[in-house]
Amino acid sequence: MLAMLANMLLGALLVWEWRHVGLASAMALSAWLNAGLLYLGLRRSGVYQPLSGWALQWLRMLLAGAAMVVACYWLSLQTTVWNEAGVWLRVGWLSLIGGRRGDLSVVPGGVGFAGAPSAPVVISHCGAWACVVGLRNSV
Repeated sequence: MLAMLANMLLGALLVWEWRHVGLASAMALSAWLNAGLLYLGLRRSGVYQPLSGWALQWLRMLLAGAAMVVACYWLSLQTTVWNEAGVWLRVGWLSLIGGRRGDLSVVPGGVGFAGAPSAPVVISHCGAWACVVGLRNSV
């Protein structure tokens, strides 16, 4: 109940400034609150006792998360290079990091917005995920 109440309050507070990002942030924060309360409740009742090694695992995850934050921040400063590059240059860059298989494919046609002409879409297959990389500017 507490996490649900926090979700509603945070959603009402954050939606005005950040719109949909505020709602998503409110849900994420309330989910963390819910997980924390569950952890505390299970620890207090003696149902859950973590095994040795979890502290090291949490430290590794925190360090990996911090490295991801630094990388995302650094890459966010480089967006003009990405946005000004052509589709094939971006395909080349992505082929260097294209997951385990490194397979990139171009799907011609089939994508359009409200009557706009279709444009080729570059899709990167990352394991089980398919991520849309970019559209040619045809709108």
